[in-house]
Amino acid sequence: MMRHLFLKLYRYVYFLKSQKNKDIPTFMPRNQGLPVGGQFPGLTDAYAHTDLKEQDGIIVLFLSTTCQTCIEIFTAIDRLAERWPSKKMLLFIYGDDAEFRQIQRENQIEVPMIPYEQTQFELYKTAIFPYVYVLSYQGIILAQGTVNAVEKVDEIVNKGIEGIEYTQLTETGGETV
Repeated sequence: MMRHLFLKLYRYVYFLKSQKNKDIPTFMPRNQGLPVGGQFPGLTDAYAHTDLKEQDGIIVLFLSTTCQTCIEIFTAIDRLAERWPSKKMLLFIYGDDAEFRQIQRENQIEVPMIPYEQTQFELYKTAIFPYVYVLSYQGIILAQGTVNAVEKVDEIVNKGIEGIEYTQLTETGGETV
């Protein structure tokens, strides 16, 4: 009787352990960032020399010099910028200045890169890397989210593009569907 009970308990524990990680995704997006529909701060400072109305929107990536996924995204920055040529791209980089410059040189990144300090985390509500925002040319947040691969950047940017198209349609008096 005792042996039978022990075997049932053993099987139950074994079953629970085998099921433990099956439904848990390996990447959990975290709820952070500035709200969709809100104004992205500091764009006039970042682009004082540029007329943002000439752009079809802005892609802002927050990356870290110590994050492996960020390093992978760094290597794809130029491809990402080429994918959406009508959009301005801006990188906020968290990390050591020497590493920041080395990554810029190694990957020949021509996209504007702005150092991102821990003191700015509260302003941008972004402390998890990598993170992406898609903005209208007026700086309105159309989409945002944590990314774990270049493909996730694509997904969020494409979601924002739909928002840009909707915004342009309503600004020009077009009909919404």
